Amino acid sequence: MKWLDRYRLRHPYRDTAGRPVLQDPLVAQRNPFEMVLLAWALFVGLLSAAAGVQLSGTLHVALDPLTRVLWAWTLVVGSGVGLAGMTLRGRWMELGFDLERFAMIVLCGGLVIYATILWASVGLGQSGLVISQNLVYAGACATRAIQITRRFMWLEHQTALGDLRHEQGGE
Repeated sequence: MKWLDRYRLRHPYRDTAGRPVLQDPLVAQRNPFEMVLLAWALFVGLLSAAAGVQLSGTLHVALDPLTRVLWAWTLVVGSGVGLAGMTLRGRWMELGFDLERFAMIVLCGGLVIYATILWASVGLGQSGLVISQNLVYAGACATRAIQITRRFMWLEHQTALGDLRHEQGGE
């Protein structure tokens, strides 16, 4: 039995459908802002990667086609996996959060690499706003990945303490 299942058994909060859930705002709820950003990144990535839409004249001229395609597919994969992870939170919570954490790491890496390549090829003067937007979004992705990791580490620790108390006859 996984640690999250053991935690659920000892803390049997139920949602309206009768499924056990964790009453932790970081874990139990979907963040609408995160969902909108992921959906928008997926949309932009699909426009760039699949449809070949030119999103910015300066960026289109400054970056080679391979860099643009890699950036677009990073958005598609990262955002798609992140949205899938957020959707799976209800029934397969641990898998959902693992997928979301993976997506945040992929997006963070892709955004930092894209901003670095853009800075090196165009410079800060012409594309400072785009670089800063990518770095801010990358920071948000990294923060979310850290939040998920820390919360699961805390839940695992709490479960281990509960198991120890249960073995010692408490609880």
